[in-house]
Amino acid sequence: MENQLSPLVKKPCANLKEAGQVLIQRHARSLANESYAKIKDLSDFEEVSKWICDPKFRDPKLSETGHHQCREARPLVNGLKIHTVFVSPMRRTLETAYLVYHTHPDFKNIRFVILPVIRESLNTSSDIPSDIDFIVEEFRELIPQLDDSLLEAYCDRKHYFIEDLQDEVKNVIQAELGENTEDPLGSNAYDLFIRESKKIFPARLESRWNVYDRSVKTKNFVKNYIKNYHIPKDQKIILLAHCIYFYMHTGKWDQKCSRKEELPYPAEFIRMKNCEITEDPSEYDV
Repeated sequence: MENQLSPLVKKPCANLKEAGQVLIQRHARSLANESYAKIKDLSDFEEVSKWICDPKFRDPKLSETGHHQCREARPLVNGLKIHTVFVSPMRRTLETAYLVYHTHPDFKNIRFVILPVIRESLNTSSDIPSDIDFIVEEFRELIPQLDDSLLEAYCDRKHYFIEDLQDEVKNVIQAELGENTEDPLGSNAYDLFIRESKKIFPARLESRWNVYDRSVKTKNFVKNYIKNYHIPKDQKIILLAHCIYFYMHTGKWDQKCSRKEELPYPAEFIRMKNCEITEDPSEYDV
């Protein structure tokens, strides 16, 4: 397999093999990414504000460019020994997981586990999930070994994404959560999130501190997972998630920040294994 790779692919493959045990992978380009790329540089506040609330980009599929990116990624991963792919519950990440890994020579033995805590930062229409049960059923036909058991830790499986928000947002949403039979979730959650996002745009509804706390929980979880399953170091663990989530997962800051302050986007990136890990994210300051 490796001898058949082109010279352009051999070096990146070798680099991935030599990298740490945990690799991060962003989903391929989605229809929402494609649309946003056309308007983000127009500096048109109204146009962008309409985009973030556009229901047709809710939990979007991959674009044609995204499909092409998945095809390009296959040779890079096919030579790796992969134990588990932890994947965000969003449609674009699950679609990426299937399109990238289904040609892997050991595909049937790779564990694919939905990890809710690595979902994208919840700020726009594209970040609001649709019916997770429908999505799991759809992708389990493509990935029979898909494991969604971690969703059972949430009190409300379909609204898992509300439970791990910061309290000031979570309390508002939960207080007004009601029935809407026309919505995939059977509730008015989507309308409530859009309403709250509009109030503070261009600020983001989910705080970066909250995304950061989720990333620390992820690091602790993965560390324990590798230990508990006695996973050899030559077998890779993949985190397949989102751009803003990975900003907080990989970033570091030059000084300590109070939780009363808003975190900036990190200017530098470090490997996961170099990040300090704490058992209690609520007590962790950068």
